Amino acid sequence: MMANLFPTLSGSLTTEMNNQLNALTISAAVRATSKAFGQSVANNFFNARLTDGASVAQVPYTPGMGLGDFQPTNANPPVLPLWGNVTTFAATSATQFSPGAPPVVGSAEWIADYESVRLLGCATCGTPEQQTIAKFWADGGGTFTPPGHWLDITNGLLTTLPILEAARLSALVGMAVADAGITAWNIKYDFNTMRPITAINTCTVGTCGVAGEPGWVPLLGTPNFPSYTSGHSTFSGGAAGAIAGFFGTDNIAFCTPADPASGVVGNRCYTSLSQAATEAGDSRIFGGIHFEHDNARAVTKGIELGQHVAATQLQFQGAVPEPSSWAMLIAGFGLIGATLRRRRAVATAA
Repeated sequence: MMANLFPTLSGSLTTEMNNQLNALTISAAVRATSKAFGQSVANNFFNARLTDGASVAQVPYTPGMGLGDFQPTNANPPVLPLWGNVTTFAATSATQFSPGAPPVVGSAEWIADYESVRLLGCATCGTPEQQTIAKFWADGGGTFTPPGHWLDITNGLLTTLPILEAARLSALVGMAVADAGITAWNIKYDFNTMRPITAINTCTVGTCGVAGEPGWVPLLGTPNFPSYTSGHSTFSGGAAGAIAGFFGTDNIAFCTPADPASGVVGNRCYTSLSQAATEAGDSRIFGGIHFEHDNARAVTKGIELGQHVAATQLQFQGAVPEPSSWAMLIAGFGLIGATLRRRRAVATAA
């Protein structure tokens, strides 16, 4: 599957695959049959998604001229206007977990959220802790990105699981973040709302009901796609909901690092999955790139989406482990995740 998705890496991926297979104590016949079967699964699934709409999602975009309409934030084309039309993996549609319409520009909710990001999200605003949170969850270009951050968290939680359960958890989270992206992009380009950098630099009392602040600069670089709803918040809620649904509890304590490419050093630790998802959403306000209404609704609907994925996809045909079966595993996840991350950090440094 990875060779299909990243053909330029096919050589190195094949080498790694063979290294893994060579370490197995199986006969040549079993190896060949198993390898062929695995590759047929990957190829069939890849081919089935060739017409899912992803290949035609990048199209020209003409910004609207109305109050509150999204305006591009850099010279590049706005990102993937038609991604919301991609076929979902587990949700019945891209609108099944829609957070609904955003508040109207100039409404009391919109003004409160505007002031919050203006005061907390500028390049010199916020407390040191808030700035750390913003940078920790930034997951910008060149890093493992927001969905990748949650897949990294998942990797830290599955190391004690039987191999089939580990694969199932990875697949559930993968489907959840994939559908989260489709859901968020459907909403983004449906409502086409402006980013805080546009609002704060151009609003006046007459146009938005609140004074602007020309020259205002956010802490983080603003992504080039509409503001509502937050993709990062939807990804985070989706992954947290899927993991909680898998284990039967949200109350899983764990620690996670930022991507090594981000330059942020150290772990952040949480007592629950939803706590981490909420902080990930808050990071976008602290970074100055989203309003609170972009964030809070997205986390909530993302969790609902993730729970739906865990409840409806890849269900056991035989006996299902009881939630209590996971209790002894959950207690040690923080330490196990830390060990895995140290191993990954050493590999990265090498």
